[in-house]
Amino acid sequence: MDPVGANPVSIPYVHQYAGQVNALNSLTSTQVYNMTGGVLSVSAGSTAVVMEQTGGEVTGPSSWTVSSEYNWFDGTWTGSGYTEVTGTLNVLSDAVKSVTERDVTTATVAWTDSDIQLSGAVTWTQTAGNTFTVTADGHAISTQAGSPKLVLDGTLIKTAGASSGIHAIIEQSATGVFSAAGGSLTAQQGGVFNGELSTTTPNDVTFLAGTYEVQGTVTGDGEVIVDAASSIVNLRVDVGMTGGEVRAKQGVLNMHPQIAITSDQVTLRVEGADADVNVLADAALTVTVPVTVHSAGDVLVSGRLVSSKSYTMTGGKLEVNGPSTCVDMDQTTGVLTGSSSWTCSGTMNWNSGDWTGTGSTVSTGTLNVQTTADKTITDRDVTTATVAWSDSDISMNNDVTWTQTAGNTFTVTADGHQMVAASGSPQLVLDGTFVKTAGGVTAVNVNVAESASGVFSAAGGSLTLSESGVFNGELSTTTPNDVTFLAGTYEVQGTVTGDGEVIVDDASSIVNLRVDVGMTGGAWRALDGVLNLHPGVDFPNATPLFVEEASADVEIVADVGGGSAHEGHKMDPVGANPVSIPYVHQYAGQVNALNSLTSTQVYNMTGGVLSVSAGSTAVVMEQTGGEVTGPSSWTVSSEYNWFDGTWTGSGYTEVTGTLNVLSDAVKSVTERDVTTATVAWTDSDIQ
Repeated sequence: MDPVGANPVSIPYVHQYAGQVNALNSLTSTQVYNMTGGVLSVSAGSTAVVMEQTGGEVTGPSSWTVSSEYNWFDGTWTGSGYTEVTGTLNVLSDAVKSVTERDVTTATVAWTDSDIQLSGAVTWTQTAGNTFTVTADGHAISTQAGSPKLVLDGTLIKTAGASSGIHAIIEQSATGVFSAAGGSLTAQQGGVFNGELSTTTPNDVTFLAGTYEVQGTVTGDGEVIVDAASSIVNLRVDVGMTGGEVRAKQGVLNMHPQIAITSDQVTLRVEGADADVNVLADAALTVTVPVTVHSAGDVLVSGRLVSSKSYTMTGGKLEVNGPSTCVDMDQTTGVLTGSSSWTCSGTMNWNSGDWTGTGSTVSTGTLNVQTTADKTITDRDVTTATVAWSDSDISMNNDVTWTQTAGNTFTVTADGHQMVAASGSPQLVLDGTFVKTAGGVTAVNVNVAESASGVFSAAGGSLTLSESGVFNGELSTTTPNDVTFLAGTYEVQGTVTGDGEVIVDDASSIVNLRVDVGMTGGAWRALDGVLNLHPGVDFPNATPLFVEEASADVEIVADVGGGSAHEGHKMDPVGANPVSIPYVHQYAGQVNALNSLTSTQVYNMTGGVLSVSAGSTAVVMEQTGGEVTGPSSWTVSSEYNWFDGTWTGSGYTEVTGTLNVLSDAVKSVTERDVTTATVAWTDSDIQ
């Protein structure tokens, strides 16, 4: 308090239209001080009951206190003293008001019109327990010069109108309230909020240029908005709102460790290209945001983000550099990146957009790969449980590893699409099931690494492979579907099941079959490339081998362990682990028996070359074309129906059952020895 003269001057009514009133001693206006012009200079604490100011200047180094009502229509407040209204301050009319250097202390305020311009080291204090009501539409308390500030120990509330601004530094104490209950309340210049920040729908508090510390409480169901390129909002407390949104349009929203948006009725909306939301780092503490809608801008997670309900992404970038989680995610565009894990436990809809970075995307619930927009993964590893791939290509770049976990199913219905290695050596690790259930052809054009618990299955349509693969689990097909091996080298060494087809069909494909074929029907087809049948491989009666094209090469791989000898007149090595194929249909191509081949039912040959380098056998041989050759024996135990074709090579053909020489096509034998039991020669020359 400023010294008040022991003998004040008391004037009930003062009407100052101009001129100078210098209160060098205390002045007391016990009724009304009406000021339309001139200067009131207060050098000793002075008072009025009612003040009507429609012009003029209140100044001086001491206090001017109005106890009942101050109607401020126009005029200025200056000087190093202060204006105190312990009753009600009404800020009226559209005339701009200005305060320069002079401090202000208010109780009840009704700001209905006009701008209030602050200059210099002004401090306006709204006292505890009192309310500053704002209805001034389109107006602001603005900073003209210096660093004026509004100290909120009481309540500042906007109740009506479109938008009003507090464009001075705000210092809110623990007892303060900053509230948008009717329209938009903007803050500019920065501030510290230690009390309550409140909004009610459909209203908002909007942070413009400046740095803001929000560290009291955040309540209501309206909107809190960050919307200036130079705005920085540090959110250090839980958002206790019951509804509404926190919106980042531009500028920076820093979410500090161990805070939460506590209600899933509140949405964090990241919507501006120049918006940055930072989840700050702390290895042990999380930031919880139930619902996020991200359409533009960047969300940078240096700490640990918990998206406890849903994260909807239609643009922008989510960079996760600390292990973070979500329940549901819907990504339509945008980039998911970063050096750490993003784990979703519910439903993850990947409609479009890219996954990049050295971290990982983990879906422990359901991942839906859907819509026609192509998807791209670069460097980022992926781990999945349930997957439904219904549409679009999936392009994988560099050393991406996609792991399908044990006990879970990756279902494919994406017709005409591919999982493709766009660059580098990405791979699909199958510890679980990968099954095509519908559609035409789907291509897996990445390296496949299947463990013992894995299943690779064509149950609806065709699954093609192009790159390479190791199959230590189950390879399965169901009729009329197929698994087709294209370019690459493949090791099949688990189990082979089903009743569909397994096809080898590329000039650069090499398939090493190292296990028995446990199929109940269907077929293996060699159309192009190399099919290596390793020692001991058995085919069932229900599953024939077709060798169909001239460029097909079936190799009966040599048994390096050796074996017994043939009992005939030439001693040929016989592998201890022959390859057994009940039905072989060779229309073209090459079959090289470097190990013993046993056809336990029928070998049907219409073309191509059968080259026998290790003693091999058939029960029935139907030859209507092609060439039997090689340095070892080809023994037919029941019936050899020789309609056409040639026998060549340094080995021999032995028929221990019946040889029927049929049709008028000339038969030829070159260099090759022949041993027969029963022969029925009914037609043609034998040369």
